[in-house]
Amino acid sequence: MSLAVPELDPRRHAYRDDLADKALQGLIAPRRFVEGEPWCVAAPSTPVRPAPRPDGDRDTEALAGEALTVFEVREGWAWGQLARDRYVGYIAEADLTRGAPPAATHVITSPSALVYAEPTARAPALATRYLASRVTACAELDGFVELATGGYVGHPHVAPLGDHSPDVVATAGTFLKAPYLWGGKTVAGVDCSGLIQLCLDRAAIDCPRDTDMQQADLPGALDTAAETLPPLQRGDLVYWRGHVAMMIDETNAIHATAHVMSVTIEPVLDIAARARGDGPIAAAVKRLSLALA
Repeated sequence: MSLAVPELDPRRHAYRDDLADKALQGLIAPRRFVEGEPWCVAAPSTPVRPAPRPDGDRDTEALAGEALTVFEVREGWAWGQLARDRYVGYIAEADLTRGAPPAATHVITSPSALVYAEPTARAPALATRYLASRVTACAELDGFVELATGGYVGHPHVAPLGDHSPDVVATAGTFLKAPYLWGGKTVAGVDCSGLIQLCLDRAAIDCPRDTDMQQADLPGALDTAAETLPPLQRGDLVYWRGHVAMMIDETNAIHATAHVMSVTIEPVLDIAARARGDGPIAAAVKRLSLALA
């Protein structure tokens, strides 16, 4: 008797009709199970797509230095699972390298940072690294950190891996006016849940990628009513179906929104009026400080 496929989220469990992660063997219907191989992201950022098409949807992005497990490479596309948030999808093979990344020592702390050819401000820029990207330093020089992958990053843009930024609102504020991009996760283009994930990453809070995952998994839920928001405070996360915003004070929130195609600040009640549809004034409110205190 074949096994029935359980309700495993394909965004967080690597399985298709024809292929699956060997770790799922015995949990889902028989198919070809493979072990998977370690790869890492070489590009500054790269789209993770639901299908192997360069003009298709973008579910999320992977950042330079991210580790992933690749289960198949075919026709220029790698199908795999990111190590950090477990997201599954297709990534252009050209944006990856085989093998696990070197052990990270530092993290990028600015919305973006340039990688210079030499440790001087007049050197040409070779590449960009984005907020929350992990890097490996092989030396610290006067004003610069030398990367094991080549090039130098200015010291103000990088910190040891254990450095955290608990003020998530301050981190979000560095993205003001950044363009909106569905599935984006950098200051070059970001969406609502990507912004939240990045801010919580810098605060050392594990956060899944999509709004429904965050609403389900993040701690600190407050009681909500159909037509009334609870008293809100700085750092609260307010969720609607398919959208999330972060409170910067009792009445205003910062969010990445397609309404103005950027990261912006506006009254939370104005956001709710557009985002709620025919649902309650908010689907959920999370106060992480309650759960993490």
